[in-house]
Amino acid sequence: MRSRTLRTFVMSVAAVATVGAVMAALRPAEAAEPGRLEITRVAIVGRPLIPGRVAALAITVINHGDHTGRVRLLSPDGAAIADRHHPDCRRTGIIMRTSPVDWTIPPRGSRRFVVEDALRMTIDSDNGCQGAAFTLPFRLS
Repeated sequence: MRSRTLRTFVMSVAAVATVGAVMAALRPAEAAEPGRLEITRVAIVGRPLIPGRVAALAITVINHGDHTGRVRLLSPDGAAIADRHHPDCRRTGIIMRTSPVDWTIPPRGSRRFVVEDALRMTIDSDNGCQGAAFTLPFRLS
C-alpha cells in the first residue's frame, strides 16, 4: 500500500452578511483569489430570528485552492447594523457567538456548514428593528 501525504491549509476569511428574517445575502470583504476560501452564501436556517430567540447560521464556503482548506473558528468581527430603512433601530440586540468549528473543504470544492445557535437576539432590541435586515460582520479562521 502506498502512503499519501494530505496537504491542508488554514485560511482566514472575513465577510459581511446582510441578515434578514429568513435569508442572508453575502458581500465578501475581499474578492476570492486562487488558493483562497470564499464565502458564497449565508442564511439563517430554522425559525426566524426575533427578540428572545437564537438561530442557526448556514454558511457555504468554496475552496479555490489545490489543497484541502480547514476552518477552525467562526467569530464576530463587529457589531450588527440595521439597514438604512430602519433608522430607529440603534440597539439591534443581535449577538453572534464565537463558535469553534472543524470544517474541511476539499480542493476546488465547496461545502455547506450549519452552526447551531450562532446568533441571538436579545429582548433589548429597539422596537424600530422590526422587519429590518442587518449587516453582520464575521470572520472564519
